[in-house]
Amino acid sequence: MEKVSFTQFSEQELRDIFRQEIERYFEDHPIPGQLPLEELLNVKQVAELLQTTPQNIHAKKREGKIPFIRFGGRVLFKRSEVLNSLPVIQIVR
Repeated sequence: MEKVSFTQFSEQELRDIFRQEIERYFEDHPIPGQLPLEELLNVKQVAELLQTTPQNIHAKKREGKIPFIRFGGRVLFKRSEVLNSLPVIQIVR
């Protein structure tokens, strides 16, 4: 077996590569009866999605207006839950 050295990548780059490959594997090889993987976002990604600042996302999280999960010391958001937590705007004519 050939040994591979990953010295050209930062720890975060390696984590991202492994995560992408694992997600790709499970997309191509689903477990019978398992729901599709849900996209998880970090604070910065949610802020970009909602076109606001990370500080605003933290404030909405503290107020309980955006659902989140803690995973390994990180705060993550399910994309669908973030979008579903947006207020409904009613247009009056």
